[in-house]
Amino acid sequence: MIAAETLQKNRDGSYLDTLRSYWPDSFYDGTPCNNSDEAWNKASVNLVQSVRAKTGGRFVIANGAGLGSGKAYFGNQAAADKIINVAQGIQIEQWMRNTKNADLDKRFIRPMVSRGKMVFAKCKSAMTTCRSHFIASPLTYLS
Repeated sequence: MIAAETLQKNRDGSYLDTLRSYWPDSFYDGTPCNNSDEAWNKASVNLVQSVRAKTGGRFVIANGAGLGSGKAYFGNQAAADKIINVAQGIQIEQWMRNTKNADLDKRFIRPMVSRGKMVFAKCKSAMTTCRSHFIASPLTYLS
């Protein structure tokens, strides 16, 4: 359905939300269908690959657990990288939500950009904080 809509509407790519390198029980009320973290991770990777294949290789932007902040990424890097490796970009949905983790958030951008990934960061802080941290982040640019 996702691929069909992407093609039908002649979109350049797809944004896939709620992908999982792990299932965050602290955020949701239990793990649905009693799946393991590995099963959710594998299903997320398969979804990205399937959408790309069915859209003729159009890009996919990935979002979800393990991708939302530097802390989440570095705490689950091996599993998150499985999703990132098959996607063309990521959205960091909680970037700068907690400025005590600012260094982790800034460090998260560097490996993504150096791997050729598109990075979209939704800054969850004051505009002045967001701007100063974006400018200080390695390999990022403001237009």
